[in-house]
Amino acid sequence: MTLDISENNLSENSLRAFYSSLRAHNRYHSVKMTNLGLQAKCKDSLWFDLASALEFNKALVELDMRGNHINEVCLSRIIDSLKENTVMTELKLDISV
Repeated sequence: MTLDISENNLSENSLRAFYSSLRAHNRYHSVKMTNLGLQAKCKDSLWFDLASALEFNKALVELDMRGNHINEVCLSRIIDSLKENTVMTELKLDISV
């Protein structure tokens, strides 16, 4: 199943609920969450919660997170989470220096 939540102005609580679902259920094979508009209000802990969910999810093969201006610390945590996730084959991110 594919889910596209791109370009939605979701609240932190909504994203945390989604991450919780992602962690507990293996129903999505592809998730697109581009340009969520979180840059000004996003806390690092929100991206850390996603990383934690990725460690437990055993179905997600593709994740597209371009356009979210994720800082280096959070990006590193997300990438580290993939050490536990052995099924993801495609992770799309923007990296700026």
